[in-house]
Parts: sequence; C-alpha cells; structure tokens
Amino acid sequence: MQWQPTVKEIMQSELFVFHYIQSGRIVGLSNWFIHAKTGNPLLRDVRDMLLAYWKDYDCTVEYYMFHVFFRAAARRYPELIANMPMENSYDSIMLGGRLGQNFDEAWWRELTSHVCFHKLNYRLEKSVSQNSDSYWNHIRKMYNDLW
Repeated sequence: MQWQPTVKEIMQSELFVFHYIQSGRIVGLSNWFIHAKTGNPLLRDVRDMLLAYWKDYDCTVEYYMFHVFFRAAARRYPELIANMPMENSYDSIMLGGRLGQNFDEAWWRELTSHVCFHKLNYRLEKSVSQNSDSYWNHIRKMYNDLW
C-alpha cells in the first residue's frame, strides 16, 4: 500500500489536489477538493486562464476545462507538483457511491484508515436517508452535533 498523507500534511502543504493514480503514474486530477496556501502561483495562473476564457466565451467547450488549464499551469511549477502530497481519487470517491448501502464496519474501518477526505453527494435519493442502516445514516449519527 502506498503512503497516504494525513489531514495535517495536506493542510500544511503548499498545494494539494486529489489525483487519479494508476501503476504509480498520475493519469488525472480531481478539482472537488483543493488546498493551497494564499497566493499560490499555479492556482493564480489557472484563475487567470479561466478569467480570460470567460471574458470571451459564455459556455464551456470542454467539461474538463479546469483540468486542462491546471495541467498547462503545472508545467510551469514542477517543484510544486513534486512536493505535493499524493492521494488517489479512486479511494476518496468510493464512499459516495455506497451512501445508501447497508453499513459494513470492516469496510468502513478499512476505507477510513487510509483516506482522510471523502467526496460525498448532497443530491441523495430519498431511499438513502430512509435506510436506517445506510452509510449515510451512520455518518449522520457519528456527527450528529453538526446537523
């Protein structure tokens, strides 16, 4: 199993985005969770590219436009990419697809032992919340004071 960064390591890093990693190679990135220190030059470049794009266009021509711009900007800052904690997006999205399934303690422990952030979905089907034994309801019970 590869090294997994902690919340503290991610939050102290200069830049962090989740990656899709296959055979030890980065094949993509996710933009649903981004951490960066204030004034990060790579994200500033991405912002400038997006602003320039929206100045001339009023629709997206590419669903992964952010990703394209991020990759282009990343070429200018190889040291930021090299120093970024690596976390695989595959693991971080697994819980989102199981929210309505019956809770399994062993699977939960395994997943949460090596993934510190999870992408969930607020657009839940009614059946997800109606299943009292679902992952969604177990999470709600664990963090009841936040609701």
